[in-house]
Amino acid sequence: MKREHFIPKTDLKIIADDEKFSFTIDSILLTDFAKMKKGTNLIDIGCGTGILMLRCNAMYNLSKCIGIEIQKDVADMLVETITINNLENVDIINDDFKNVYIKNDSIDNIIVNPPYQKNGHGISNKNTNFHTSRYDNEMKLEDLFEFAKLKLKSNRSLFMINRCERLVDLLSIARKYNMEAKRIRFVQSRINDKPNLVMIQFVKNQKPFLTFEKNLIIYDGEDYTEEVMNIYGITKV
Repeated sequence: MKREHFIPKTDLKIIADDEKFSFTIDSILLTDFAKMKKGTNLIDIGCGTGILMLRCNAMYNLSKCIGIEIQKDVADMLVETITINNLENVDIINDDFKNVYIKNDSIDNIIVNPPYQKNGHGISNKNTNFHTSRYDNEMKLEDLFEFAKLKLKSNRSLFMINRCERLVDLLSIARKYNMEAKRIRFVQSRINDKPNLVMIQFVKNQKPFLTFEKNLIIYDGEDYTEEVMNIYGITKV
């Protein structure tokens, strides 16, 4: 069933169907990590509900956002979201990102929360929307980094979140396409847990120099940590 959700720390609403796929905390954390300059443009690959580009648009006052979504019903919902928020600087393209024409060397920022699971690994979900969102048969890392290399301006950024076990793949494939990891931050559920997610800023045509930021911890007991509450804009009572 479709429902309206408020996007944290903005005045925007988002339409999502919980039976297909909604947004998770991963997207909120990534938009906070992805620092963008005011007046720059953004492509959100596999944009889904639009949570990444819409929150970034509001937080960083972007000039133009382009969301690319392969699933028609999901793209149609996103068009509804754009309409109810009266957003004039956001365009939606319903297609495979590999087929989309965008001028080379024209984009300032790309953001993506790609499927974490390699196709053929784990238990497949019969729900087509969930399967597309979680398995990389439609969005392979090689294709993502090739797209970023072509479309980004020099010294501009690709922001991504993924599982820690894919880190070696991410770094090696990125370098193959002249996308250098410059900032990295691991995410863990609690202070004594091992990290399970990693957020990375890749920059086109940069020399190697990687900055590690302190790990982001989500929970303090049963509640969010103070940092995560600040990211969500929640005031502790």
